[in-house]
Parts: sequence; C-alpha cells; structure tokens
Amino acid sequence: MENPGALAGATGAGQSEQAFKSKEYRLRAERATTLCLAIAECEPEDAAPILWEALDDFHRRGFPSAPLTNLMTHATEWAGWATERELKAYAVAAARRMPPATRAAFLVYLGGVA
Repeated sequence: MENPGALAGATGAGQSEQAFKSKEYRLRAERATTLCLAIAECEPEDAAPILWEALDDFHRRGFPSAPLTNLMTHATEWAGWATERELKAYAVAAARRMPPATRAAFLVYLGGVA
C-alpha cells in the first residue's frame, strides 16, 4: 500500500483530530484556561462568592415547562432538579394564589407529609 495514512483518513480517524483544531474548540479552550488562571490568581475569599453565584446561576433550571405527562408526574420531576430557591419561590407563589379554603386544606396536607 503506497499511502497507509489514506485509509485512516477515509475511515474517519482524522475527524476527531480536526475537531480539536477547530476555531470553536480553540476559543473554548482559551477561555477555560483564562478562567482557571484568573481563579488561581484571586484570593479565595474574593473568588468564592463569585464562583458560588456563577454555579448557582448555572444550576438554576428555570420555570416548569408544559407537562408532557400527567401534571403531578411532571411537577415531581421538575421539583427533583429545581434549586431550593426555585422550590421555595414557586411553593409560596402557588400557595398565595390558592383560594383560602384550598390553601388551608393544602397546609393541612403538608402538615401530614413531613
């Protein structure tokens, strides 16, 4: 075989190598490296609050979407990945919107769930 590398390129072996050379990959790698270097240069008491806020924003999942399953199953799934702040905010807002009798029954129900 005159060109053994031709077969490797034809089978896709070179594709992953090209992905690492893409402009998008290089830009992401550069930004991640810059971020790591900046964090390393900060005093921990300066970096920690910024990093906690960034992680909290990253993990914040947002409001519940339209249910694709039954409503209670959907709500349970959403609550499983919602942040504590989201759970509290939606629970308070929902309870406030309930008619007084429904809210009272809901609070009695919650008293028995714990």
